[in-house]
Amino acid sequence: MKKVVIIILGIILLGIVFVYTSLFSKEIIKTTEGNERIELCAKIVGEKYRNECYHTLALDIEDSEICIKIYGNSGIYECLKDVAIKTDDSELCIKVLSDKERNECYSKIAAQTKNAELCDKTKGNYERDKCLNNIYS
Repeated sequence: MKKVVIIILGIILLGIVFVYTSLFSKEIIKTTEGNERIELCAKIVGEKYRNECYHTLALDIEDSEICIKIYGNSGIYECLKDVAIKTDDSELCIKVLSDKERNECYSKIAAQTKNAELCDKTKGNYERDKCLNNIYS
C-alpha cells in the first residue's frame, strides 16, 4: 500500500514539475531582473529565440542598448524602432537604417505625442503627409 501511495505522489510531483516548467518558464524570464535576464537570453542556443528574448527584454525594461546583442542588422533595427516607439524616444529613430522602418518610427511617435515636427523627419512627401494625417485623424 505504501508503495502505491509513493508512486502516485511521485507521478503527481512529476506532473506538477512538467506543468510548471512548460507553462511558467517564460514568466520566470519576465520577472527576473535585467542583468539576470540578459544572462538567461545568452544561454538560449537557437539564434531566433535568443534574438526574440533580447528584443522582448529591451522592450520590457525600455533599454535600447540590449538591442545591440541581437544577431543580424535587421533584428537590431527593428528592436531599436520598437523601443523608440514604446518610449516615445524619436532620437532612436535615426539609428534605424531602413527608410521604411525609420519613417514608421517617426510617424508612430509623432501620432502618439501629437508632434507634427517629427513628420518632417520622414523621407518623401507621401510619408510626411501620411504622418501628419495620422496625427490629426
